[in-house]
Amino acid sequence: MQTDFPLTTEDYVAFNEHLLQTSDVLRTQQARQRIVVTGLLFAAVVVWIGLVAGDWTGGLVAAAVGAVAMWFFLPWSNRRARTRRVRGLAAREGLGMTGRASLSADGDGLHETLAGVSTSVPWDRVVRIDETDRHVFVLVGPNAALIIPKSAADVSPIVAEIRSRTGTRS
Repeated sequence: MQTDFPLTTEDYVAFNEHLLQTSDVLRTQQARQRIVVTGLLFAAVVVWIGLVAGDWTGGLVAAAVGAVAMWFFLPWSNRRARTRRVRGLAAREGLGMTGRASLSADGDGLHETLAGVSTSVPWDRVVRIDETDRHVFVLVGPNAALIIPKSAADVSPIVAEIRSRTGTRS
């Protein structure tokens, strides 16, 4: 079973953005950052207004309003910054090899040929399969995946084959 497709920089951007949104490690770091930044803002505003203006009650109110705003602003801001960094890196240096790709499945595993480089992944290395509207990502490590654009011809049969051989779900 085989499918051929062009693999573009945009496909790598899509994978990296997906990884940034789904990585447990990154989500944990972002949650800690959200708590720390919001707490520091709260404390700084209370102390600053309390000491400078002598209004501890006003400081608490202003700090609470600021902390609530930061709590909701920070995830949006982080997501936007990550997307800009990924797209900037892709534009300057690229995120991986691009060109015509060929992905095949057999009894040994998955085999991809891209830009003259062949890669084989045994079935037991497939961690999971993630799907978006435009891509199927066959994760073969914490930060590595075979990227299959859904625009490629005959994607469904090879994805079904991968699922049946590995028992993975999205």
